[in-house]
Amino acid sequence: MTIVVDASRSDARRIASNLFKLINVIDVAEVSSEPHVSRDLALIKVRANDATSRNSLTLICDRYPAHIVDIGPEVAIVEIAAQQDLVEALIEELKPQGIVELVRTGVVAMGRGVRILDSEYEPVVPATANGKEQAFQAYSV
Repeated sequence: MTIVVDASRSDARRIASNLFKLINVIDVAEVSSEPHVSRDLALIKVRANDATSRNSLTLICDRYPAHIVDIGPEVAIVEIAAQQDLVEALIEELKPQGIVELVRTGVVAMGRGVRILDSEYEPVVPATANGKEQAFQAYSV
């Protein structure tokens, strides 16, 4: 579970210590101070009832990492999964078009590299048919 809070460093520590008090919590990790990737997902239903509005919508989506995932006679649904500021910028740009409905996940984050939250995790090494470990190599074509 990812929880994003807008807080000072001391408030974030207090939130983490309160989370540790919950019975099912195993670990709490603050990833904002480490290299991480964060994304926000939004589905935005926008009016697109004529050729002009559809063309305008396509041009707007081309400027962002956004895609039109459904289009009907009256509305279109746009999907964006990006950093929070890009999602908010797209929403602002789509407002004049006429946002009918908006669903948003909130920010999710994951630490970069081989670091994972489960400190007892050991990567699985695949075995070949004869039971010996097999080393994999990545090839570029």
